[in-house]
Amino acid sequence: MTHPSSNMWMRALWVLVIFSCTALFFVGLGSYGLLDNNEGLYATIARDMFMSGNFIIPSVNGVPYIEKPPLLYWLMSGCFHLFGTTEFAARLTPALAGLLTTSLCAAFMARLRGEKCALITATILGSSLGFVIFSRNIFFDGLFTFFLTGALLSLYLGWKTKARAPKLALYAFVAGAVMTKGLVALVLIGLVWCVFWGLHARHHDTSFFMPLDPWGIVLFVALASPWHILASLKLETFAHFYFINEHVLRFLGKRVPKDYYSGPITYYTWRVLLYMLPWTFFLPRFFFQKHKPRDSLCVFMAVSFCTIFAFFSLSQAKANYYLMAAIPSLAMMLAIKLSSQNTFRLSALIGLLLSVFLPLMLLADHMNERVLLSEFSRYLVHFSSATYGGWAALGLALFGILFLGRKKAPTGPVYVNLSMAMLLTVCAQMMPVAEDEVSGKSTGRYLADQREQVFFYQDYERISGVAFYLKGPVHMIDSQSSDLLFGQTVRPDLFLSSEGAQTQKGFVVVWKKRASAFTQVFPGARLEKTFGPHLIYRLGA
Repeated sequence: MTHPSSNMWMRALWVLVIFSCTALFFVGLGSYGLLDNNEGLYATIARDMFMSGNFIIPSVNGVPYIEKPPLLYWLMSGCFHLFGTTEFAARLTPALAGLLTTSLCAAFMARLRGEKCALITATILGSSLGFVIFSRNIFFDGLFTFFLTGALLSLYLGWKTKARAPKLALYAFVAGAVMTKGLVALVLIGLVWCVFWGLHARHHDTSFFMPLDPWGIVLFVALASPWHILASLKLETFAHFYFINEHVLRFLGKRVPKDYYSGPITYYTWRVLLYMLPWTFFLPRFFFQKHKPRDSLCVFMAVSFCTIFAFFSLSQAKANYYLMAAIPSLAMMLAIKLSSQNTFRLSALIGLLLSVFLPLMLLADHMNERVLLSEFSRYLVHFSSATYGGWAALGLALFGILFLGRKKAPTGPVYVNLSMAMLLTVCAQMMPVAEDEVSGKSTGRYLADQREQVFFYQDYERISGVAFYLKGPVHMIDSQSSDLLFGQTVRPDLFLSSEGAQTQKGFVVVWKKRASAFTQVFPGARLEKTFGPHLIYRLGA
């Protein structure tokens, strides 16, 4: 029989974890400008969709952009409708997806492994460094991870319970994943089932065709096919570019244009350790355990993680955020492992390092006028001694409280989660100080106030944050943008050669690494303003 004090501790820990995870995903979400490249690009597409009412063919800078399905843009447009075209509204969808994925995994583990395992799952996934950071930025992968994780959990429940509802949920989640990031969702779900069936399910008298369901297929087609059909009818070149170039050729490393990174097969090996921080230090526990009979759930989670990891490792197209989809499976595996162990000592050490010793070190450095961290002093200058002292005092107080309940509930993992929330809250306060270095917000607002023609020189992606704040398309000079290449023939009036731009008047935004090339072509241009890596020149002065 469970002791009443244990129930009290579990309820208190759930309150702390819910509060902590909410802070991890949402604190400071709209306090700094949209980052250049992905954030600026995707937010501008969603804003243009919201302003134009064209919800079929996404467009950027006035030209079609069909690399990805539109579900993320649709949801972001809805947020713009509710909250205005702000940074918070732009980032709200991926942040909600991160919190919902954490909740989904916790609910799943509560059903199959009990409340303790569910709590540890929430603490791990809700504070893993890579998962939180990618959820707080505008990527397709946060929303994709939510749908893919939901599909994988539904697949397992469908196999385990033989019930109809999980199968229907499987098809609904897969449709959401396809509408977020394309056909890769079908490939990953299919591969996971094939490997799991071959290694485990077939030994339990399970048919290979168990996941198939006629009504589920109808549901999937009803949800995923309308946009693909409408886009194919509306844009003649859609089918080849989207299905062949964007899916098959990207995986093979032959996509045109090549706007992605390549890397060795070991590209994600050390990255997954980084993404799982601070829980990386618990991973060695997988290798120190007595032999036990194979657990179906552990096998499924291991297959899910390894399959996703292997797929993206074999792909010729690499990106840091691709592996986000594998983190929930690894977090659930680790939660199962830790739920049967006493983790307070290691958890306490990590928590104390993050929430007590780190702020005390910063406090000492602050009192010594930034001797050790002189290069970062401009980011830390607005933090006072009271900030560091309060941070350390709160971390120590939480340790004392959670120490009391260490034998009644899994307080150790919760302490790590809370420590990460405190650290991220401080980091979020630093972001506005670094805004001009990573965002085009100041540049865009300055140019919007001038009410003159704006040009971008060669780059669009590297200064895409500027475009979001301009509220309209810009003219490109000697464009080298991969994202605009497909639609360049649609609006040739927006693309100028350096010769054709010689007689133009207005402002040109130049990425700092292109400044030498720009001044050679436009020696008469005058440097008007500088915001971090964004240089503003005036043409026709």
